[in-house]
Amino acid sequence: MALTIDSKPAFAQKLTEMGLNDLVPKFTELCWSTFGDFGFASSAPPGTNPDLFEKEVLQPLLGEDRKLSAKIRRLYAISYAIAVSEAERASGNEPDKPLTMNAAERESRREVLAKRLTGFALAGPSDPAHRLIDRMATILTKGEIKYVDWSKCAERSQEIVDVPDVACLKMSKDGFVQQAFLPHDPAADTSTDLLLDLALRRRSLAADIAGLCSFEAMDAWTEVLKAAYLAPPPPGFSRVTLQQLKQADEELWRLCAVSCRTGCGMPPGETRTSFEKAWKECMFDYGVRLRLQPSRSSSGSSSSTSSSFAPAPPHARGDGNQKLLNQIANMQSQIENLKRKRDDMGSSGSKGGGKGKSKKGGGKKQFRVKQAPKELQGKTLQTLSGDNICYAFNLGGCADAAPGERCPRGWHICAQPGCGKPHGMQQNH
Repeated sequence: MALTIDSKPAFAQKLTEMGLNDLVPKFTELCWSTFGDFGFASSAPPGTNPDLFEKEVLQPLLGEDRKLSAKIRRLYAISYAIAVSEAERASGNEPDKPLTMNAAERESRREVLAKRLTGFALAGPSDPAHRLIDRMATILTKGEIKYVDWSKCAERSQEIVDVPDVACLKMSKDGFVQQAFLPHDPAADTSTDLLLDLALRRRSLAADIAGLCSFEAMDAWTEVLKAAYLAPPPPGFSRVTLQQLKQADEELWRLCAVSCRTGCGMPPGETRTSFEKAWKECMFDYGVRLRLQPSRSSSGSSSSTSSSFAPAPPHARGDGNQKLLNQIANMQSQIENLKRKRDDMGSSGSKGGGKGKSKKGGGKKQFRVKQAPKELQGKTLQTLSGDNICYAFNLGGCADAAPGERCPRGWHICAQPGCGKPHGMQQNH
């Protein structure tokens, strides 16, 4: 546990402050290594039965020497007060009392984690705020999972600045409204991708220091979020947004709360907390992963257009396939030209007989076939989906739409077989 009552470093620090260093081996031998253990070393509360305290505590610790008996009594009173305070908190009499991790315990765990980490130092932007660590310790101690928002993952340097407490109104135990002051809670900056990555790293570090979840387990989820955010979307789909990452993150915490209804601590005989086991399992939940899928693009932007019509870039395909792709594009262009000529001839022949006769032809019908300009003959004049490609854009330019977008005459993409990029053919080939 992260509280003072069960902290061995906090108890050892208190022994040092009171000048009882020489008795540390004796305390360890008698299994009095925390405030909780020593607070109930005697069968009687402090000051109620001196003879019993002499027999059960002073004699085992000091023997016949009584020079340090006053300090031992004082340490026992402090330990008992801490134990009583923890009992009141556990009984629910003080639900609003904030839980804070003992400083000696926090620094002891921080040093152990810093030695275990590789690749970065536990300092600067990677140093989590004490308040963030307390949030994780509260989840572990109370067993009530509450989502830790990205904005709450501040760094330690933000707490050092002296900011006035926030004034508010609070209901007292007697039912009266009184003024109270809440400590300032600094907000983490997540305005860029890098700052968001650092905030999620601090959240994972704080969970490890508090004993809620190991850094490796929680950071694995951060890597999942980054991979989904940076993955290129399929044709016709848009990239995963930060809002989707936030929704998936919230869903993961919600599922962990459902799995940890009986508590978040470490069951007997286990090496991991219940929260960490639920975290690793819920990471692969279908509902969580579904929120990280690219959504279908509904806009005709240049990115979606180029990804739908343009072939793969040269670095994404092998040189041996380039020749085959060009041949397929040429064949498709020729087939589309033949289809267009056939449709033009059929539409002209369906009109009245008088309009199809020439002035000198003696009644024979002559058809006008709409042909592409000489410069575009043999080129790709339609997309794979059957939409036209703008002639004017490829020959000299068209001001009716931007490159990659569509004008009334067709798409503004290159007609060169095998290209399809948002630029004119005549200017680039």
